[in-house]
Amino acid sequence: MLNQVYRIIVVDDETDLFDLFKKIFREQIKRGEYIFVFANNGQEALDWINKGEVFHILFTDIKMPVMDGLTLLSHLKAMKLEMKTVVVSAYDDVLNIRTAMNRDAFDFLVKPIREEEPFRVIGELRELLKERKKIFEYTDTKGIHKISYDKILYFYSLGKRVHIVTSEKEFEYRGKLKDVADVTEEYFLLIHKSYLINMEHVEHYEYDNVVMKDKTRLSISKANRKKVRERLLQTEKKRL
Repeated sequence: MLNQVYRIIVVDDETDLFDLFKKIFREQIKRGEYIFVFANNGQEALDWINKGEVFHILFTDIKMPVMDGLTLLSHLKAMKLEMKTVVVSAYDDVLNIRTAMNRDAFDFLVKPIREEEPFRVIGELRELLKERKKIFEYTDTKGIHKISYDKILYFYSLGKRVHIVTSEKEFEYRGKLKDVADVTEEYFLLIHKSYLINMEHVEHYEYDNVVMKDKTRLSISKANRKKVRERLLQTEKKRL
């Protein structure tokens, strides 16, 4: 299972904050856990995002040329991105703090920043992002729908349709099971080209199939048997 790589953009007209982050997170950067990108004003940050670059967390200074941090927050709020934002300022300004929070900032840090503060904030944001990832979202002709991971027993594909089986009912939409597997790989396991299971809802495992909690028996393809056995063993150990 691949570890999540967090892409973090630091927006400031000076490089001090960017240099600080590279220093205190150097081990995480070496391990490939974090990728830091620098932008020296709000407009440059927007340019990155509008080009399709995906960032999980954004740190922005308030006072910058071209586009300041609060204006940047306004644009980001309107875009309704999943990215989380943190404001940084040289002043403990109540008005700026209130304005930033109204524009969906997660936190407000005052310079000079103590090294433990970025650790705390990024740690909290990682947990929050993990929780948000536990919602599966799909679109059909009626609009956008969201289902909590813990309610989904398994997905299966039939033709060009993906079916979502929950303990209560079944949903379907036009799509590819491989695409679902790519975004849910931390919690779901592809046991066959047609079956993607929630490992928390496996009642018991057999050599060539699994039995889900709704008593459905699903086949494990020969190519996936070793991977399935290893992943299910890992899941069982976490429960103990």
